[in-house]
Amino acid sequence: GIDPFITNKQIVFMGDGTFFHSGAIAISNAIKASQDLTFIILENKTTAMTGHQDHAGQEEDAFGNHHYIQDIEQIVRGMAGTSPVTIVKLSPADRSTYRRILEKTILSDGVKIIIADKECGITYNRSVLKQERKTIKEKGYLPKKTHMNVTPEVCEHCLECTKQTACPGLTTVDTDYGRKIDTDLTWCVNDGACERVRVTNEAAVDVKPCPSFEQVTIVRKKRRRYLLPHMALDKLPEPTRVHAMDKPGEAWRVHMAGVGGMGIGVVGAILVRAGHKQGYRVVFADKKGLAIRNGGVYSQITFVNEESRSTGAPPVSDSENEHGRGARATSYPTTGHIPYGRADLLLAVDVLEGTRAIDPREQFRVASKERTCSVVNLHKQPTVYTLLGKSDFDPEKLKDEIFAHSREEYSYAKNLSKLCEERLGSKQYVNIMIMGVAYQLGLIPVSAHSIAWAIKDTIRRDHRKNLKAFNIGRKLALEPRALPNRPAAVTWEQLVTSKTRILRKSKLLGRAWAARYEQLVHGAIKHMKNLPEELKYDLALRIYDLMQYQDHKLARRYVKLVQHVYHRDFAGRGFAATAAVIWNLAKVTLIKDEPYVAYLLTRYEKKVRDIAKYGVDESNGDRIVYRHHTNPEFNIGPWRLRFRISTTDWQLRLVSKMKWWRRLPGWHRREVAFRDWYEGLLDRVRLESDESYAQALEVLRCPEQVSGYREIRYPKQEKARAYVESLLGGGGEPTPAVKETTGGGGRGSILDAIATPTRV
Repeated sequence: GIDPFITNKQIVFMGDGTFFHSGAIAISNAIKASQDLTFIILENKTTAMTGHQDHAGQEEDAFGNHHYIQDIEQIVRGMAGTSPVTIVKLSPADRSTYRRILEKTILSDGVKIIIADKECGITYNRSVLKQERKTIKEKGYLPKKTHMNVTPEVCEHCLECTKQTACPGLTTVDTDYGRKIDTDLTWCVNDGACERVRVTNEAAVDVKPCPSFEQVTIVRKKRRRYLLPHMALDKLPEPTRVHAMDKPGEAWRVHMAGVGGMGIGVVGAILVRAGHKQGYRVVFADKKGLAIRNGGVYSQITFVNEESRSTGAPPVSDSENEHGRGARATSYPTTGHIPYGRADLLLAVDVLEGTRAIDPREQFRVASKERTCSVVNLHKQPTVYTLLGKSDFDPEKLKDEIFAHSREEYSYAKNLSKLCEERLGSKQYVNIMIMGVAYQLGLIPVSAHSIAWAIKDTIRRDHRKNLKAFNIGRKLALEPRALPNRPAAVTWEQLVTSKTRILRKSKLLGRAWAARYEQLVHGAIKHMKNLPEELKYDLALRIYDLMQYQDHKLARRYVKLVQHVYHRDFAGRGFAATAAVIWNLAKVTLIKDEPYVAYLLTRYEKKVRDIAKYGVDESNGDRIVYRHHTNPEFNIGPWRLRFRISTTDWQLRLVSKMKWWRRLPGWHRREVAFRDWYEGLLDRVRLESDESYAQALEVLRCPEQVSGYREIRYPKQEKARAYVESLLGGGGEPTPAVKETTGGGGRGSILDAIATPTRV
């Protein structure tokens, strides 16, 4: 309707379900009116947005009945008739071809129709999982499974992958090197969309910005061994119920909160069945969400004790009463929606969605301090804005907020998703495990027998593993350390011990390397003994990295530069300047060139982490096969040679030994120049007064905003350098180019100065 009044190019998206429902009429009218519109029809063979209903373009309906197919391409060609309509059908999986055709088609005049022909990711992966289950049933194990993986040490947290895909299969992890991106095994569908991201800017055209993505294939030869410790799950005691539900008319209400894909509907169905089994009248209300985009989901269930239950007799229907076969049961009025502050139990499978239940600004607030018991899963499921770096949240703070509005003595919080993934192989069991925790705490007024029956009746395909997850949750409520976390280095002494062992194992002259490392770390900390413990840990880690990057000479030089700042720093200011140098001097020195990235992708620590992440049991014949998606580049005079190849471990191990490449003229010259410039800043900053100290911190932290590889990094380096030079050079007024991005402020944030959007 707006087409006659504007000259802009217009694009209309519609699914194939929408096309058959109403879109065909819109296309017909647009052709008749000779409008300038581009219709992009997403033909994914299902009605994906509203629940995967069948439509006229499918050969089989929901009941398995076969019928004739109506082909969208033939329909729109028939609609075109004698008009010069452009009709193109192709798969968007070929990103470069798809983009080129999109641009050409959209910019042409008249009605254009692009049919993006690619099966829905959910239905495709359902068929893949169905085939995998069939294989497991036949052989007892899955011989081969390929995953997309991100190596956090290689990741620069530039967020190009999340900006272009916003994929919920990507997640954030906190590491010793800061926030990084990783793949979530439960959510990732392994389609490789994140790896195929390309970037175009003033530094290059159509380049792959990141070598941290790889394909990890797990090969097994035997059935997986049971690795859980003996937990005596058959001897769990019955809990004392907090809500007895022994009075006629008494009601118990539960609010379950999560996001699509966490199984809120499944656990809701289990509790509804269990409530009926127990003899309650059950009313409930569900709110569904977008499963593939982390949409909010909740389920509210109410159990009501009818009056006849107090006599021990089952409820009697009106028809039975008319024939004289029993007394009529009194029906107490209630609703499926929980009134304000009347929830007896809050099951927060997602902590962020659970917090909405206590926020009066939201459309509902069901929890109250006088009534509600809370069981919270502390796993951090990032939102789209978190993945894009635009917002963040702390699960611990949200837990404290929930507990402040709950009966804290009957509340519980733990990262159950992490336990499920480590011990049961998937986060998908967290909904059942959290229900087991709540049951054992006495917060669900039904018997274990009723819940077990409901699990079997609801989850027919994999009920045994779900029953185990339920009982593990009960065990964790009784003994929180029943499944302890794997030990990890938490002090700098423990870190040095761990890294020393790795050097002895992995190096040719391992004992000499280990001795030098210990000597360097202990000597550095002896001269900087007033450093906080966490900074000693950071320093010891980066000394190790620098030795692996080059040798002990480079690490010793780094230590001397850090000491130079430390002796001018102040304990009263928490050695903030020294902390900035420990982090950022190592960051600019550890240039992620081809040998170093090859080392990071194959190093011992990564292999150990991947073995734990993917449940690999090497003593049982399991092994990992890697295909790394790297784009090495070599500068030979004025020419830049870049190779788009997939490499294996042996190739990268060979490259990691070629440190002599760093002596080639012009090798990563921009990164080397930025490193040398940053080292010069250590003598230029002043730490005496409060004002100069604040300015020094801003200067010394400037590399924190310089992230990404080559084409992503170079513009950020230039802007950071220009901003710092203007800050140090004369009163803090930025240069015109930088002033434009900072809004003209004299001492604006470096983030405002350099974090400008990349043209993609």
